[in-house]
Amino acid sequence: MFRKISLILAIITSVFMFCGYAFASESAPFKSITLSPGEYESKIIEDKGIQEITIKNGKKFLEKTGYDIPHNCKDVEVIIQKPLNDKKTNNTIISDTTAQATGYTIIPYGYTEQVDYGNLLGKTAGSTGTLTLSISKTISAKYSCTVSVSAQVISSAVGFDVTSSYTVTNSCSADTNGRYTEIRGYPIYGITDYEVYYNGVYKGYGWAAKPIGVLFVVVRY
Repeated sequence: MFRKISLILAIITSVFMFCGYAFASESAPFKSITLSPGEYESKIIEDKGIQEITIKNGKKFLEKTGYDIPHNCKDVEVIIQKPLNDKKTNNTIISDTTAQATGYTIIPYGYTEQVDYGNLLGKTAGSTGTLTLSISKTISAKYSCTVSVSAQVISSAVGFDVTSSYTVTNSCSADTNGRYTEIRGYPIYGITDYEVYYNGVYKGYGWAAKPIGVLFVVVRY
């Protein structure tokens, strides 16, 4: 009964907070970063279809990503550009639908978006004019489950093929403003968490992650 109540509350309270980066899937093995609301400022740029996030403490953020910066560098500006993903087109809509096979039922209960800062897709750098980085990469979906359930059943439940690869494409331009500037691109995953039941009895859990876009980090020294 307690688990059923928790499941209902999880579905009701599943919301999109700060690009999904203020919280993350408990299981997905990505090098992600958690930011609190006081650590950034965010605005939506509709004509570009992006969310632009300005990091207040750029050096601290870069240290978390493993980004090498000069030791004598005092002023670091960090701006993140994230595409405004359409939930309907990236096939990561969460509902109360279930997938059944041989007595197993998979119930999705939560969705987050998470950036893998451990997977650099591309970068460019310079100190004059305007820099542009365009990325088009095909990346495999990932999934994990504590119960032996077929990938087909999991795919049916989460709304995308967990054994397929998906192409993510995006471009970013940034003025150097006369400073040394780098643009780096990282993959964004839409992560679905789910629970597994067998004949109505809870048996385990898992997650499935689909590549849904490219996030850019613009750094000016």
